[in-house]
Amino acid sequence: CKGVRGPLPRIRTRIGAGDSSGPGPLYRLADYLDQIGRRERSDQMPPNTFWAAAETCTHPGDLSALGDAAFARGLYREASQLYRRAITHGNLDALPRLVRCTHRLPSADQRLVSWAVTHVAVNNPFAMAQMLDALREVGDGEQLSVLADRAVRHVAVDDPFVVAWLVDALREVGAQEQISML
Repeated sequence: CKGVRGPLPRIRTRIGAGDSSGPGPLYRLADYLDQIGRRERSDQMPPNTFWAAAETCTHPGDLSALGDAAFARGLYREASQLYRRAITHGNLDALPRLVRCTHRLPSADQRLVSWAVTHVAVNNPFAMAQMLDALREVGDGEQLSVLADRAVRHVAVDDPFVVAWLVDALREVGAQEQISML
């Protein structure tokens, strides 16, 4: 090869760099192949086998971003699977994304939405606001009411920032009764 890197060169990691990617060597697609692939395949949809492999082989930290890519392409079933896997690995930020995705599937399982509402972190005002917004977007008034009630019961009222954030989120979704309770 006379010094020319191959199509899939191994990435050398520094010792003690805190590499959390797991066991085994890491590889990266050569820059020239990446550029050619992006240009020539930019308008093509990855095959189903890609999404199936991505679900099982992707690093847990990348599952949500990959779910976003599937969602942007209208592949709601694949996105839902990727979001579920991200959630099982502890990424609760994928919960609102899963709600948005589930409501676009022809056979939406409402138990999944209900599960997502019960697992959103009530001590995280940003997560609560995102979930409230997602439920408002999909028009799920029943779960929106359940989450708003749960938020009011569990919010720490000693932090004015959290209370203001939650009141603003509740106002945006029209939960006047919960605002009064808070």
